[in-house]
Amino acid sequence: MKSKIIFIILFISFAMTMCSKDRGCGNTIRYENIPQTYLKNVPYVGGEILTFLHVNTGDTVRFNGEPNWTGYSNSTFDKSDCHFETKHQGRGIAYVHADKKIVINQRNTNNYVATFEVDFENEYFITGDFSDNRIFDYDSIIIANRLYYNVFRFNIDASFPPTNYFIYCNSKYGILKFELASGETWELINNK
Repeated sequence: MKSKIIFIILFISFAMTMCSKDRGCGNTIRYENIPQTYLKNVPYVGGEILTFLHVNTGDTVRFNGEPNWTGYSNSTFDKSDCHFETKHQGRGIAYVHADKKIVINQRNTNNYVATFEVDFENEYFITGDFSDNRIFDYDSIIIANRLYYNVFRFNIDASFPPTNYFIYCNSKYGILKFELASGETWELINNK
C-alpha cells in the first residue's frame, strides 16, 4: 500500500511539473559582444582623416571621419512557451568626401564571427574572419610607395567564380587599398 501511495504522489508531482507554466526556457535574452581580439584589429575610432589616391586619375581624395556608433541587432527564436533573443553587437563609422563615402561596419553574426564590412563606391566588401587567427595574405606589400606588413586581402563576396575585385587592409592602418570592379584602384596615402 505504501508503494502505491508513493507512486501516486510521484505521478501527481510529475504531472504538475509537466503542466507548469514555467516549463520551457521562458524569456531569455543573451548579449553577444564583439570580442576584443576582433575590435583591436579594426583601428578606427572616429574622427580620423583618410586620404586616398585615385590611381586611375591621379586625384587625391580626403575622407573626413564622423563619430562612430555602437548598437545591437536582434535575432529571435520562438517556440510555444520559449522566447530566446540574442542581441549582436555592431559598430560602425563613415568617412565622407563630397559625393563619396566609405562606410565601415563591424558586427557579431549568428555564427559567432565578427565580420568587418566596407561599403565604397556601391561595392560591398565583406571580410569574414578578420582576427588574430587568420593567416595574412601578404607578410609585406608596397602600396602607394609605402611598405605595409601583415596585410589581408579580401574578395567582395564569397561568390563562385570569385570576383576579381578586392580590399586590402591590416590591423594597424585599416583599409590600405581598393581594387574595384570598374577597374578603379584607390590607395591609402595618409591616415591621421
